[in-house]
Amino acid sequence: PKTESAGNAPIMRLAPVIIANTFPPKDNKGRIPDKDLWPLVDMAVLSCRETHNSVAAECVTDLFATTLYSAILGYKKSDIISYAERGSYRGIEEYDRFWVENVDQLVNRWRNKNDGENLKDLGGYIVDAFAIGMWGFVNSDSFEDGMKKVLRLGGDVDTNGAIYGQI
Repeated sequence: PKTESAGNAPIMRLAPVIIANTFPPKDNKGRIPDKDLWPLVDMAVLSCRETHNSVAAECVTDLFATTLYSAILGYKKSDIISYAERGSYRGIEEYDRFWVENVDQLVNRWRNKNDGENLKDLGGYIVDAFAIGMWGFVNSDSFEDGMKKVLRLGGDVDTNGAIYGQI
């Protein structure tokens, strides 16, 4: 059964699942076909459910899985960001409801260039940890710069750094 458990661990440890299940399409120009995304996302969500069986954890894991997959395929930064903004849309009612109710927390906090003040001292909740990792990615031009920015936010710094580092 679903719980309210929505800690950040499912996305902190997600990269190996994505790497192990990445089979690049022959033509990775343009949008990744849903048929290529869904099996990958299913594996990511399955890994999430082992410890965090909640709609929040599954939705954010979906978002992060598609984000990592597009990065592994070598998409440019703007395209990676577009996947992080909506993931692999599958029309699952629970996910859609969670998305609508939490879009501000999921996307708006990191989408625009800002100083990260709204993300300080956060990170245990999967939605916050996702926002922090994406904020570091959006607001930096190098891996080192982004990592320093993420760590300076405080909060759950080791996990936030791990999430940012995967991107």
